[in-house]
Amino acid sequence: MNRDATQTLMWKEILEQPQVFRRLLERQLPVVRAIAAEADRREVRSVVVAARGTSDHAGTFAQYLFEIRKGVPVSLAAPSVLTLYHGALDLRDSLVIGISQSGRAEDVLEVMKCGKTSGGQVVAITNDPASPMAVYADFSIDLDAGLERSVAATKTFGAQMFAVSMLAAVWSGDDAALQRLAEVPAFVEQAIQTLPAQLDRIVPQYRFLEEGFVLARGVGYPIAMEMALKIQETNYIRMRAFPMSDFYHGPMAMLHEGFPVVLFAAEGPAFQNACELASLIGEKASDLLWVTDADETGDCALEDMFEQTGASYRIVHLPRTGDDAISAFLYAVFAQMFACRLAVARGLDPDRPRMLNKVTITR
Repeated sequence: MNRDATQTLMWKEILEQPQVFRRLLERQLPVVRAIAAEADRREVRSVVVAARGTSDHAGTFAQYLFEIRKGVPVSLAAPSVLTLYHGALDLRDSLVIGISQSGRAEDVLEVMKCGKTSGGQVVAITNDPASPMAVYADFSIDLDAGLERSVAATKTFGAQMFAVSMLAAVWSGDDAALQRLAEVPAFVEQAIQTLPAQLDRIVPQYRFLEEGFVLARGVGYPIAMEMALKIQETNYIRMRAFPMSDFYHGPMAMLHEGFPVVLFAAEGPAFQNACELASLIGEKASDLLWVTDADETGDCALEDMFEQTGASYRIVHLPRTGDDAISAFLYAVFAQMFACRLAVARGLDPDRPRMLNKVTITR
């Protein structure tokens, strides 16, 4: 495959995200306010999110935001309880959110049906307002991202993140968080301008990558999962994502000299955790890709750490936002661009991964 990554559908759809976010804020805010008002009227006590694949990562992002900002417990549904085991769930007093790019995920729809029949409030987040999920729900947030033609979801994932961010801000009454969301398109535009040159320098060194880890914590963890998935589906590489806190409970035993690790060092509550883990990675002489929106490496002293063992490290700088819930959007763009560029460098077509279709329907 002899073409520039910028000519792929995947890359072009990544670049559409700032405008998608602006449309969401302009057009969907009334729907979001109505959902929040109804949830308050019902005295909703919990949230259940049903999704698959990339959408499930957006659901995990929602879990962090709702629990941090609203203080309600959030669970990620196991649709097989309904579709395979024919179980029954009591979802009264719950806000049941189905997330699907196509809106045709049959097992997700089954969770939504269970929610409605047991007295829950049901919301769909899809990119097709005429889809079965959108039509069935009490409320539907239209991602309005336009047709996504590349198999690997990019702009729809960003739109899902933005939609749940809007709902978390409005439902919790956090006007400042809602105002910060209005800044996301400009931050993403900055990242779009600065990342390509950095990727040109870094990606060729990963051309023969066979396996690796992506590590993060808090609101960054769902983005780490998404990066691992994007690399899996477009590059056929064994990538696994872990929260930094879980990494110590077994997976770190796999670290050895030269083992590749991508570490999201987001400025915020998890930054010091990233520094501590970087020290361990350096001790094992593993290969580190440090992705950060902090101005400097802070107290991490990466150069000193890695010089002692001779291990290599590389740094990707993202625009500084001062808010890890906002910088998460920048990490997502980095993850998408990295996977796309790497696929092209390996002679693969990121728009048409083998064995995959744009719409996957499971039960």
